[in-house]
Amino acid sequence: MVYVIELVGNTLKSTIPVGGNPNCVAVQAQMTSADVGVAGEALETPLRLGCHPNPFNPKTTIAFYMPERSAMELAVYNVSGRRVALLEHGTMGAGEHRAEWNGRCSDGSAVATGVYFMRLRTMDDSKTVKAVLLK
Repeated sequence: MVYVIELVGNTLKSTIPVGGNPNCVAVQAQMTSADVGVAGEALETPLRLGCHPNPFNPKTTIAFYMPERSAMELAVYNVSGRRVALLEHGTMGAGEHRAEWNGRCSDGSAVATGVYFMRLRTMDDSKTVKAVLLK
């Protein structure tokens, strides 16, 4: 899709191109027209996910941002794609959140040294980050 942004004064407005307006710029991006700020509206902040420390031992803190209230799931997967731990599950409000992973499976057993993937899924999006457990 191509979106056209029109500069009116110092304000960006979404518009449909009409003629050869020199104030119009066509941009192509992976967004919807709802993501374009109009006359002072804030642009939506996307879903974010990260963990620190990384590499970690014995635990890491997973920080994530959700732009809106949504059903969500935060889980840890091994390199084979098997879910080893479910950290959060349910409906969560918009904003910054944190969870901690202690390097253990859902059954309480310790996982091996290696690479793991933290995956945050919402109704509209998902993010995955890699973490390394060193023992």
